[in-house]
Amino acid sequence: MKRSLRITVGGKVQNVGLREKIKKVAEELKVEGTAENTEDGSVVIYVSGQSETLDALIDAIYEGTKQSSIEFVDVESNTTPRSFRGVFRIIGEDE
Repeated sequence: MKRSLRITVGGKVQNVGLREKIKKVAEELKVEGTAENTEDGSVVIYVSGQSETLDALIDAIYEGTKQSSIEFVDVESNTTPRSFRGVFRIIGEDE
């Protein structure tokens, strides 16, 4: 079953390669969505995919990167449909 989620990740999660890792894993799992740094220091991820693949992506988020320190992962069902055009991308990649 396809699901859409909003995932907020807090802790030391910016400038540590976390969004890049999430993108790589999402592409391997064929999950579509976006990852974006926020002003409060967290990373917000919107994703859509099969339940099993989203669970695997969430596991990878909890693992983080060597430089990151994950303090929390908040997962919410996202009922607002979003069009990701079948890809996963990082928002603000060049900032």
